[in-house]
Amino acid sequence: MTGSKKGKHQLKTGAGTSTGGGADPRQASGPDAVAALERQLSDASAELKAENSKLKTTAGNMKSASDKFKAVNEELKSTNEELETARTEMQLINEKLQTVNNEVSTKNDQMMRLNSDLKNLLDSTQVAAVFLDRDMRIRHFTPALTDIFPLRDGDRGRPITNIVNLVDYADLKRDVDAVQALQIVVERDVSLKDSSATFLMRIRPYRTVTNTVDGVVLTFFDITERHRGDEHKLLLAKELQHRTANLFAVIMSIANRTLSGDRPIDAAREVFTSRLKALANAHSLLTVDLAEGGLLEDIIRAEVGRFSDRIMIFGPRVVLTPSATQGFALIIHELAANASKYGALSNNLGKVSITWSHSDIAKREPRMEFRWQERGGPHVAPPTRVGFGSKLLERAIDTSSHPAVFNYAPEGLTYDLDIPLASICDAAWLARRANHYQRVT
Repeated sequence: MTGSKKGKHQLKTGAGTSTGGGADPRQASGPDAVAALERQLSDASAELKAENSKLKTTAGNMKSASDKFKAVNEELKSTNEELETARTEMQLINEKLQTVNNEVSTKNDQMMRLNSDLKNLLDSTQVAAVFLDRDMRIRHFTPALTDIFPLRDGDRGRPITNIVNLVDYADLKRDVDAVQALQIVVERDVSLKDSSATFLMRIRPYRTVTNTVDGVVLTFFDITERHRGDEHKLLLAKELQHRTANLFAVIMSIANRTLSGDRPIDAAREVFTSRLKALANAHSLLTVDLAEGGLLEDIIRAEVGRFSDRIMIFGPRVVLTPSATQGFALIIHELAANASKYGALSNNLGKVSITWSHSDIAKREPRMEFRWQERGGPHVAPPTRVGFGSKLLERAIDTSSHPAVFNYAPEGLTYDLDIPLASICDAAWLARRANHYQRVT
């Protein structure tokens, strides 16, 4: 339509121009007018052809653009479908991730509870334990371990060999290496450097959930009392062995002294047997408590029990050493035997007084005075010879500083001993008594 109008306009313009520059074809006549019209038609036709060509080109371009738009639209549809599929898949993945997150959260809660349980277990246990990695660096430790190793929370990750410890044990690294290499358990009895405590140290491999050795676990069990008990048993065994040797020596001495001389064999046998019984009584008192000897009063009553209604016994509690127990048993037996044969216990009227006392134990070098006094028996005279019994009364107890005193008064024998308590009494008992006297005074 635009081309048509433009053609018409050009025709009019041409006619006007022709009018101005020459004759108007409509006004002209003849061949010139026809030629002018043909030229105008020819120009208009050419213009129409050009416009048609442009229109065809524009239509082609528009068709091409439409095809491209269709192709893009198809691509967009395909992309939308893919995006929708991806969105669906993403939603499924999100749901799976949500499920996994819930499972992880549940496992995290369980792990936190397990860690809390483990921490409470480690904090509450009384066993000293430390967990080390392969390089002996500290992973964890129980509070009880701080009594052995002065550890703090900041020491985790440090090699335990760099930390000063209180244990007298120099082979820790060697034993740890052996446990990791051989996958064995090593046990050692270790003591603190001041010997105040003893521990059973056990080194075990630290195994992961895949059964891989990844360090060691050290545990320390307090066996101080058991260790002291073992030492005490060893000491008692040695003491028993020593006492047995002494006992045999005393028996041999008694046998040699009793069975020698001009005494008839039957009389010698009787004396020897009675002295062995006295020694056996003393030994039975010793076996009640191997750590100490016997009580002086118990020894006396064991020997003179059959004369209990005629003997007065009085004195403080005195705990003797084992050797002093044997010595006093022999002394009391010898005195009682002599009294029953020749002295106050040989008739129905005589009596015996046995007394002892000691000075203040808290003072320097306290002493004990012992007295056996007979009254009411037959007339007493000094012996005409010194036999084994007299020598036993002089030597059964070490009285070198103050020898035993025999007073053969007509009314009865008096036997006196003045002895340092330290030479006859158990040292531990003396120390306890000294502390008691100091507190009282």
